[in-house]
Amino acid sequence: MNNIAGYFYKGLGKILELITTALIFILELIVMLIDNVKKLLGVFTLLFVFFLINPLLWTFIILNPLILVLLIILFIVPLLGRGLISYLKYIQYISTEYFYDKADYYLLGKDNRRGSFGSYKNEYFRQQEEARRKESQRRAEQTQKMWEEMFKDFYENMNSQGYNGGYYRDYNNNQNYNQGNFYNPTNDFIDKYEASCRTLELDPTVDKYEIKLAYRKMAKKYHPDINKAEDATEVFQKINEANEFLSDENIERYKRLKNIN
Repeated sequence: MNNIAGYFYKGLGKILELITTALIFILELIVMLIDNVKKLLGVFTLLFVFFLINPLLWTFIILNPLILVLLIILFIVPLLGRGLISYLKYIQYISTEYFYDKADYYLLGKDNRRGSFGSYKNEYFRQQEEARRKESQRRAEQTQKMWEEMFKDFYENMNSQGYNGGYYRDYNNNQNYNQGNFYNPTNDFIDKYEASCRTLELDPTVDKYEIKLAYRKMAKKYHPDINKAEDATEVFQKINEANEFLSDENIERYKRLKNIN
C-alpha cells in the first residue's frame, strides 16, 4: 500500500514538473519575442507613446481594436508574463518538492518533516535569495579582479617608462587616460564609481555603511517580486551592479585617487 501511494505522489510530482516547465518555457519564449519586437520598433514605439497625449488619438485607438490589441501585446503581456513566470517557478518548486518528499516518505521511509505546502514557501525564497547572493558575489569578485589587473598593468608600464609609480592623474587639466602608449584606468574607475553612487542616490564621499543601507532600501523598493513596474527588473539589476562595484576595496581606492581622508 505504501508503494502505491509513493509511486502515485512521485508520478503526480513528475506530471506537475513537466507541465510547469513547459508553461514556463512557452511564456519565456513569448516575452523574449515581444521584447525583441519592441526593440526593433523602438523609435516607432516612442513616437506612438508621444502621440498618446493627444485625446483624438484615444478615439482612434478605441475605434481600431487592432491597435488596442497591439498595445496590449507590446506593453501588458510582457509585464504580466514576467510576473506569471516568477509565480509558476514558485508553484513548480513547492508542488514538486511536496509530492517528491511524500513519495520518498512512502517509498524510502524518509521523514517528511516539512509536511504542508505552506512550509515550502520560506525554503523556496531562501534558496532564491542564496542564489542571488552567490551570483552577486561572483560578479563582484570578477569585477574587482578586472580592475586590479588594469591598475597593475598601468603601474608596471609606468615604472618601465620611468614614472615614479603610485596613482597618476592631472585633475586640474583633466588630461587623457593614456600616458605614453599604455592605458590609465583611473578616470574610468572614478567615473564608474561616481555613477554607481548616483544609482544608489548617494554622494561619492559616503562610507561603506551608508552604501549598504542605501542598497538595502533601494533593492527592497525595486525588487521584481515586489515592484511590478515593467522596468523594475532592469532598475534592480543596475542597483545590484552598483552595489557590487562599491566594494570595500573600491571605496578605499576611490578615496586614495581623490585624496579623501
